[in-house]
Amino acid sequence: MDQAVLVDPDVDKGAEGGHIGDHALQLHARLKIRQLLDAFAQAHPDRVFDVGSGVVATFRRLTISNGNITGGDGGGIRNRGTIALLQQSAVVANQASGAGGGIYSWSSSLWLQQSSVEENHAGGAGGGVHLTGAGSVLTIEESAVVGNTSGIYGGGIGMTNTNGVIRNST
Repeated sequence: MDQAVLVDPDVDKGAEGGHIGDHALQLHARLKIRQLLDAFAQAHPDRVFDVGSGVVATFRRLTISNGNITGGDGGGIRNRGTIALLQQSAVVANQASGAGGGIYSWSSSLWLQQSSVEENHAGGAGGGVHLTGAGSVLTIEESAVVGNTSGIYGGGIGMTNTNGVIRNST
């Protein structure tokens, strides 16, 4: 049975694994998320999801928006897990002062299927997506990465020491 998470921005900070309010939702175990999510209230700026080491995270049919991290990477999602998979999802209007305004993926793989990464901004590299770390792979299929900006390079996608495959995407 899959676990599902629906985040209400009015929920107080929770126990480990689900910090809500002025902290990101931190994933420490395998979790599939299949509900609509419209990030945290802008009154509590932080990234939306923080995928921990060794985690395989699946985001399906989600809108991840309004994440805003200062002094860090990944406004919408920071992925330090094994794999993050986004299917039929949108990562929209997130910001990071560092890299990966929408999604930052470090030493892990990222796979976008029928998803969009739009209107995100990073002060560093990769306004929409930034992938870094040896052995990391970015796969984008039937998806759109549009309207993202960065302060350094890779307005849409920034990659360092990684491999990528893009198919039928814009």
